[in-house]
Amino acid sequence: ARPNSNVVVEVTFNGVDFETVPGPFALVAAPLVFEASPMRSAIEGGIQVTLRGESLWGELACRFGTLLVPADPPSLTGEEVTCVVPPSPGSKRGGVELCLVFNSSYEHCLVEPMEYSGPAMALAVEPR
Repeated sequence: ARPNSNVVVEVTFNGVDFETVPGPFALVAAPLVFEASPMRSAIEGGIQVTLRGESLWGELACRFGTLLVPADPPSLTGEEVTCVVPPSPGSKRGGVELCLVFNSSYEHCLVEPMEYSGPAMALAVEPR
């Protein structure tokens, strides 16, 4: 993650005597996701979804329902990250929660679910 500012960390066991923890430590803004597209995938998955937001740095992953997949490296601006949609569990249609996971612990989820639809099929072929 990109640091916003360096800080000093001190600990105490009695509330009176403080010890400085060696380090450098930095404050970082938590990643926020504003939107993702596309928000629909065939149940086979395999498409790339782009999440847009801010402070998209560090160790990132995408969670589709209960399935966690690694994110590709974020854009240089920290405003976009992509993940490949996994197959739908049990090949089921319907919505799943889409979240960005930061450092394996913090999550920021979109309000609207990502939808799995039926298997991909060609409806028409042009030219005839």
